[in-house]
Amino acid sequence: MKITCPSCGAGGSIGLFIADIDARQAILAAAKLPSDCGTLVLKYIGLFSPQSRFLTTSRATTLITECSEMILNGVHFDRDFIQAPSQVWARAFQAVDGADISRPLKNHRYLLRIVQSELGKKHESSSHAAHQSRIAEPRVHREAMQHIGDVGKPEKADPLQAMGKEDRAVLMEKAKADLLDEGFDAQWLAKPLIEQKARELLDGLVGDK
Repeated sequence: MKITCPSCGAGGSIGLFIADIDARQAILAAAKLPSDCGTLVLKYIGLFSPQSRFLTTSRATTLITECSEMILNGVHFDRDFIQAPSQVWARAFQAVDGADISRPLKNHRYLLRIVQSELGKKHESSSHAAHQSRIAEPRVHREAMQHIGDVGKPEKADPLQAMGKEDRAVLMEKAKADLLDEGFDAQWLAKPLIEQKARELLDGLVGDK
């Protein structure tokens, strides 16, 4: 089927005009990306095509739009809502680009796992800094600012660390195996990533009871 452009009068296959529309949509989607993520996203979506082929314009548009939505508005993933600063996404895209992973990627799970891990590190760092700040405060001032009902109340324990050594080791092995089943490369399975998965499995076990 052939059609004519209403603007310039050029004629051609309808497929060419559809591709042109997709290309414009891809450009508009890319324009929404933060400046520190734009180039990294374009490299990242290339991992969704085999080594010997290029992505279609339609597929590239879809992937860029998905990345833009995740970065700007957050994304629900694995019983969690992920919303991170653009610099966290940028580090995650760089980590995926440097990883030894098989192509083509099928989904964004690997990327989102890394973002979760990065956010976990940030949370632990903030918690540690806050704890150190409280230690540095004069004891009298600290207790004066603390609600009387909270004085002496123990901090919430990490359920993973509260487990017995053998049980924790079994759960960590299970978490590692699940991550491998999801397509993660063994050499990139850092301990925080495995612990995050183990906590998710533990939450699931508690929720089922």
